Amino acid sequence: MSPDLSDAIDALQDSGILPRSDASQDTALYAFGHTAATEQLRRRLDRDGISLVAVLDNNPLKQGGSLGSVPIIAPEAIVEQSGPSLVLIASRFFAEMRRQLLDLGYADERIVRVGDFSIATDTAAGGNLDRGNQLLHRLRLAHPGRHLVVCPFGALGDVYWALAYFPAFAAARELAPAVPVVVGAGCREVAELFGYEDVDSLAQDEMDDLVAAMVSARPSDATIAHHDRPYGATAPVRVLDERFVAFTDVYRDLVYALSDRAVPQTPGRHPSRLPPSDGLVPGRTVLLAPYAKSVLPVSPSFWEQTAEAYASQGYAVATLVHGDEEAVAGTVALEVPIADLLDAAERAGTFIALRSGLCDVVHAARARKVHVSPDAYYSTTRYKVADFFALPGWESVVLPVL
Repeated sequence: MSPDLSDAIDALQDSGILPRSDASQDTALYAFGHTAATEQLRRRLDRDGISLVAVLDNNPLKQGGSLGSVPIIAPEAIVEQSGPSLVLIASRFFAEMRRQLLDLGYADERIVRVGDFSIATDTAAGGNLDRGNQLLHRLRLAHPGRHLVVCPFGALGDVYWALAYFPAFAAARELAPAVPVVVGAGCREVAELFGYEDVDSLAQDEMDDLVAAMVSARPSDATIAHHDRPYGATAPVRVLDERFVAFTDVYRDLVYALSDRAVPQTPGRHPSRLPPSDGLVPGRTVLLAPYAKSVLPVSPSFWEQTAEAYASQGYAVATLVHGDEEAVAGTVALEVPIADLLDAAERAGTFIALRSGLCDVVHAARARKVHVSPDAYYSTTRYKVADFFALPGWESVVLPVL
């Protein structure tokens, strides 16, 4: 589980907004959004014996399904709820979801944000413009004469493709040399893959304020590089049903408006920094990466059976972990810096991962690569996760949602 989400639930329970056990649950709990964050929320509440009544989702193709054993219903159904209730939202689209509920007549005090999943898409509403302008001024002083490429969402894959296509965008517009501005250490490491030695990393709340200032001022020396731009009804995620674009091309087509001939930059390669005794048997190791930030999980049994099958054939099997993530049963836990992931995949020979930003980071690896996707629809579109997040040259496995 995301530490941010876990901490947010702890805080809500400490404050008395959320119950601590089924014995104290006298309010009907709903969640908004059929997402990986909602699934983490559901699992955490389940551990305390607390149940969600339903998950609200705008996608008609998801309605009638379930998340675990929790039914998925249209948001309009919330107005039929009698008795006390709360809607929990763990999403960077919180502002839009809240507005939709308010327009349905749902009370504002019954809408609860769980965690800090930014960036808001209604022109970064709620951002502190004064602090955002101060941050923009500080960045200009720190990087004089440089163009700021601002990646507002702390996701490895988003930063990867934003920076992969940025050189073509910059060349077409004759922009000054760039300085990436990202969220968190992981995204900084992704930026450094592309040879940027000067990267500015902000906390998420600082990034929200910076984006609010940029949306307001529209500076010519900075670019917001994100596929939810321009933060409103015309955001690209809403036009996918009209013109399908896979994730690998979203930044080329929808963010930077480049031609189909534009070629993404690939990270430079460096001498291997992995120690010889890292447990990777060259060409005979399978790296499993079963965790993702924004994709629904699949059954743990898939990973366990995969590990067992390869081990029986004499392969070494390792699980890529970070923080408190646990290795798949029967495998070795392996924590590899982002800068060395591509090298690790090539040394291992086989990389099997739940579709996540790690897949983007290693997509150019000379190895057998398999991405695993849940059989679910992406966002509010009619496209499946496996189609939207497809990677050229990869094998694809689609499994039922856990």
